[in-house]
Amino acid sequence: MKQDKQKELLIMLEEFFSDHDINRRDFISKNPVATLLKKKLSSIGRWKNLPRGKPNTFISQ
Repeated sequence: MKQDKQKELLIMLEEFFSDHDINRRDFISKNPVATLLKKKLSSIGRWKNLPRGKPNTFISQ
C-alpha cells in the first residue's frame, strides 16, 4: 500500500471512530466495518474483549 493510501485510510478510520462508541455492546455485531476489523485483529491475536457483567469477585476480595 502506498504512503498516500495509508494516510487516506488513517484519516477515514479516525473519522469513523470519532463518530462511533466502540465500547457499546452491540457496536461490533451491527457494524460491518467493526466486524471486519475484529475478525482481522482476532486472526493475528491482537483483539481483547472487554469484561462485561459482574465484576470478578476473586480480585475484589
